[in-house]
Amino acid sequence: MNFSLKKSSIVLCFCLFSTLLFTGCASQKEIKIGALTSLTGENASAGIEFQRIVNLAITNINKTWVEKEKTLSVQWEDGECNTEAANTAVLKLIEQDQLKLILDGPCQDTTALWPQETDMDIDDNDDIYFLIFSQTQAPNIKDLPSNHLYFDLPQTITEGDFTLRLQNAYREIYGQEIQDLPAAAHIYTEICRLSMALDSEGMNPKKIIEILPEISINNDILPF
Repeated sequence: MNFSLKKSSIVLCFCLFSTLLFTGCASQKEIKIGALTSLTGENASAGIEFQRIVNLAITNINKTWVEKEKTLSVQWEDGECNTEAANTAVLKLIEQDQLKLILDGPCQDTTALWPQETDMDIDDNDDIYFLIFSQTQAPNIKDLPSNHLYFDLPQTITEGDFTLRLQNAYREIYGQEIQDLPAAAHIYTEICRLSMALDSEGMNPKKIIEILPEISINNDILPF
């Protein structure tokens, strides 16, 4: 084999390897959402637990999505449970990260998610949608724009196999107990339901907001 032919063979092999490598990477479709909660400050404990539960759900969802060649990921921002920080965080998720679907953790001081109370130019006609988790009824809940879906976190829950598995999984990873098990169980379930909607509709937030309340789920078959 002369030098020219050998060189051509090496180049060809490199090109084939590069094609296979990048094709394999490109086959994984990432579905990315944003999330806002209190990761610092007085309410950090609740925010961190919210973040951990969401991340636990997403980790286990991705295990079931391997054959679908999809991954679900979340971009976290610290709202610090105050309006100024929350506004900044939401604007980053929308303008810089270009995310269309945003989770709001259990802290109703993050009034950035109520556009009628802030200077944010978000209304019913914009393609930005919010999923809001809270244990305190928002004072203007009846006036929420159609691009907001509100989840009222329960104060109590009937403990069973699902809550036991959730508590055990959390303890194994973080070395401590879930402090608010009713809320955690509800959040985990809703993230799993959200994944079903995303799997079905892709990143179509308007459609997801419409169908999410109609999706039924059996806690006994949720991934762990």
